[in-house]
Amino acid sequence: MRPTAGQAGWAVLLAALLGVAPVLAQDLPLSPAPQAPSPSASPSDAGGLAGPDLPPPGNQPSRQGAPLRVTPPAGSLDGAVQALGRAVLTVDQEAMYRRSRWGLRAQAELAAQSRQVAADNDRAFADLVADEDALTAARATLSPDEFRARAARFDERVTAVRAERQAALEALTETAERDRALFFQAAAPVLGRVMAARGALVVLDQRTVLIADERIDATAATIAALDAELGDGREIIAAAARAQAEAAEDEGSSDPIGGRPGSEAERTPQGAR
Repeated sequence: MRPTAGQAGWAVLLAALLGVAPVLAQDLPLSPAPQAPSPSASPSDAGGLAGPDLPPPGNQPSRQGAPLRVTPPAGSLDGAVQALGRAVLTVDQEAMYRRSRWGLRAQAELAAQSRQVAADNDRAFADLVADEDALTAARATLSPDEFRARAARFDERVTAVRAERQAALEALTETAERDRALFFQAAAPVLGRVMAARGALVVLDQRTVLIADERIDATAATIAALDAELGDGREIIAAAARAQAEAAEDEGSSDPIGGRPGSEAERTPQGAR
């Protein structure tokens, strides 16, 4: 029988490492400002550490709630209706991200990073199992006090490793969310130019449309414009990172001692006035 550490058995503590599922690009929210998804809490899902690969681009499953598309017979629309048709466009926001050069680059990077995190999880778990087995084997040669001390240190290490792996997953989630937020921020003016070029007055998300004439779908044109103007987004992301670093540096330099700058009178000792 394996030794216990505190009130909980080591096997339970080790298995807790398996309760953290990797972040995959297809699991991320679709809105420009998504909320961080909660990690899986199933301690028995050992296979979830590695996670499946992303599906190939362009082979995504149909979204629930996508509008029905119809093609009215030629000449069936009078002038007023045709004018209204030109005033309204629809776009598939999911496709805008996933099928654009920016989205394809981001999905590939996130898939690689997710697999790396999963591999690191596997290595950490294997190391802990090996240490547990070694401590179990040494129990017969240790005094009760020495064994309890080593068991306590092992418990602490299990807790620290789990926190470290959870932090790695949260960092990956934050990276994905930041990438999506920057994409939609950069995509907004591009979509506005597509709308103006089409002479439209409004652009609707296809998720809000029940049925639509396929001719008002501007998704393909928008993706082409995004690819031409934004590329894969690397330069925009780098510029945003530089701006953030500069802002943080400016904030630190304006408050070097950790308090607010204050007035000259506040900074002058009373005896020097």
